[in-house]
Amino acid sequence: MSVGDVVMINGLVFQLSMPLNFLGTVYREMRQSVIDMEVMYQLGKAQAQITVRTRSRCGEHPRVSRLRQNPLLPRLWHGPGAAGRAGAAPARR
Repeated sequence: MSVGDVVMINGLVFQLSMPLNFLGTVYREMRQSVIDMEVMYQLGKAQAQITVRTRSRCGEHPRVSRLRQNPLLPRLWHGPGAAGRAGAAPARR
């Protein structure tokens, strides 16, 4: 066996390994996707243990009403000093 034969066998093995590596990656991704779908369907069948009110007393979504009560909100949205600018939303308590 000469040096040329070793180089030829090395090239052949390399050329076979790349497509096999790709097929192995595709198989692994498909298998993980099937597992993820099974978990998703199991989660869809599960009953929720926590229930959330959809509307607060004033008719708004609870998160919106909480955001409007935050005195720092105008500063967070518009930067420092935004509460004093014309057109800025006043801070509520």
